[in-house]
Amino acid sequence: MKLEYYTKGPNRVVVRSVGELSRIHSALDFHFKDEALLFLEYYSARLGIVKVNFQTKEISGNVWETSEAAQSASNINYHYTGFLLQGQLTATAKEAILSSVLFDIQDPNLEFMIEKRESKARILTHIQSKYTFTEHP
Repeated sequence: MKLEYYTKGPNRVVVRSVGELSRIHSALDFHFKDEALLFLEYYSARLGIVKVNFQTKEISGNVWETSEAAQSASNINYHYTGFLLQGQLTATAKEAILSSVLFDIQDPNLEFMIEKRESKARILTHIQSKYTFTEHP
């Protein structure tokens, strides 16, 4: 697995863990406002997404639909799994997603910087020194 990052405009940077065939396993999507970390999304290809808004202190997210749920939703033909948009993100699912993403990224310094809500400049400097830059498709 390789670790890489890309930027999406001046106030957004995404760090991701990529495996074979460029498959994304996990990602951290940082949203900044001026120098402050405003919003952070934890993405797990296996489990779902957790969104943390540091300004409003709101945590939300979605879990992926299971194969069993997809099959029961469509008795005639199978459909691809997707977000369970109507489902609640449970505390257990939230912790599983956060743990999975942080395990894949394996960067205790970045975790500490997120906890301390370091400035945009400090976080970007760390990311640029550790991760490979890639062009976003």
